[in-house]
Amino acid sequence: MILLPATGRPLFRWVSGKGFRREYAPTGEPGARGGYTPPVPSEQIAANLAFINWTVLVALAAGHFVVDSLVGAIPALLPLFVREYRLSDLAASMILGSSLAASSATQPVFGAIADRRPAPWLLWGGVLLGAVATAATAGASSYPVLLGLIIVAGLGVAGYHPEAARVANRIAGQRPASGLAWFMVGGNAGSAAGPLLAALTIPFMGLNAVVVFLVPAAIAAGFLWVNRPRLQPVVGHAHHDGPRPPAHVPGTLLLLAVTTLRTWSMFVMMALMPLAVSYTHLRAHETVLDL
Repeated sequence: MILLPATGRPLFRWVSGKGFRREYAPTGEPGARGGYTPPVPSEQIAANLAFINWTVLVALAAGHFVVDSLVGAIPALLPLFVREYRLSDLAASMILGSSLAASSATQPVFGAIADRRPAPWLLWGGVLLGAVATAATAGASSYPVLLGLIIVAGLGVAGYHPEAARVANRIAGQRPASGLAWFMVGGNAGSAAGPLLAALTIPFMGLNAVVVFLVPAAIAAGFLWVNRPRLQPVVGHAHHDGPRPPAHVPGTLLLLAVTTLRTWSMFVMMALMPLAVSYTHLRAHETVLDL
């Protein structure tokens, strides 16, 4: 059992095959449900935190795979959107820009929600919202509707990341770096698989290729839903008395700048390369026709 330092806060006990179960009553005092709870040895707390819950971590990585594959598929779909809606380069770039803005800039809002209280519904809900909105772009009646659906899909992606990262960190016990590393592997694999899956299905389905992403999304969301009892509890960490060290603002700003430049360079290439290849192929085709 894990005790949280504040009086009256929920406690959690590990139940084999079921994950952490919520209980109440801090050490030696009446709890919210009455009764008393004897003190728990610190070595038992350490033992509970020493392992990684791989079932939950795999579920989180699967969801991360899906939401990042949705964002990664957008560049591969840009030439089809350009042809379907007769878009300029600026309008085409706005599609990817809207996706990235919605899926990234709004994450602090969802992060604040995750910090205030657990929101496991954002996990399976974010996966489904992102996939359904992305699939709906196949039937968008106009360019504004397309942008609106892209933004809604981005909000689903944004809602997933903070809550999933919080849970991944907590269920990793005393190995948070390893837990987050495996969680990130799912996202990176999704970013790579999204354009590939789109490219493989576009020749056969055209814009309807986005519907294919509903299949992995349904599997990942179902996996997360089945494991929701293990996702809801918050595993307590060791309590440290005394003031917290101040935030290192220069280091935070440097990390933000490096991450921003990395994202810019990666997605500029992802957006421009499909358009450049498409234009080159079109010019070559027109040259052959002129001959």
